Amino acid sequence: LEKAVSFYTRMDPAAAALSIANLDQKTAVNILMRMKDKQASAVLESMTAERSSELIDSIARKRWSLGATKMIDALQLAPTSTKSPL
Repeated sequence: LEKAVSFYTRMDPAAAALSIANLDQKTAVNILMRMKDKQASAVLESMTAERSSELIDSIARKRWSLGATKMIDALQLAPTSTKSPL
C-alpha cells in the first residue's frame, strides 16, 4: 500500500483521481488517508462530487472510529482508585 501511495502522490491530481475513483472503497480510503491532506484534497477535488463525498464520509468515519478506539484504550489503561474522592 505504501508503494501505491508513493505513486499516487507523484501523479497529477486529476490522473490520480481517475485511478483512485475506480478502486474499491476500502483501498481508496486507505490510500487517501496516507497522503498529505493537501495532496488528498487535490485528488478529491478532481473527482465527481458523488465519489469524493463517499470517500470523505468514509475517511471521516474511519478517523472517528480510530479516535474512539484510542480513547477507549486510554481509559482502560488509566489507573483506577479504590478510594472515594470525597
